[in-house]
Amino acid sequence: MIEVNKIKDREQKKALNAWASKNFTGSIIAGTGFGKSRCGALAINYALNHKSIEPGGRALVLVPTIQLQDQFREEFHKWDLSNCLDDVDILCYQSAYKLQDQHYNIVVCDEIHLGLSKEYRKFFKNNTYDKLLCMTATIPEEEEYKLELSTLAPIVYKISLDECVKLGLVAPYKIHC
Repeated sequence: MIEVNKIKDREQKKALNAWASKNFTGSIIAGTGFGKSRCGALAINYALNHKSIEPGGRALVLVPTIQLQDQFREEFHKWDLSNCLDDVDILCYQSAYKLQDQHYNIVVCDEIHLGLSKEYRKFFKNNTYDKLLCMTATIPEEEEYKLELSTLAPIVYKISLDECVKLGLVAPYKIHC
């Protein structure tokens, strides 16, 4: 188990370093079980505690469902990062598109493939942010959404579910129709 955690830690750090090397804007595409939520929590912790950020910095996590709001909040507790939560808003895409004139030091978009509709894109047009991390296991199939993702936050790290299984990051699986 420890060896798997070392491999998972290494891959997550590789993903976050790729994001950092692209001026803190990009997408991590990784299979379920990779630890994208941990990457998001670590990125927020870094952004809010970096010495160049003035006190009062804010972070925003965008998720598609209320259940994921709770799960993302739990990620901060799980990784001993709950000190950040006072400075983090966790909203559903269905609410965030209404925000206007807000500034965030970092925005983390979980399941970004579900947040690329024309309506939800209003958030990105009507608000500002310094850092943007988008995460998903599913690259959009629709060309319009693929283009929007590549414009908003180009892919900086990608690992398939099969690759995650080969590395032992997630359990082997079978798909039955």
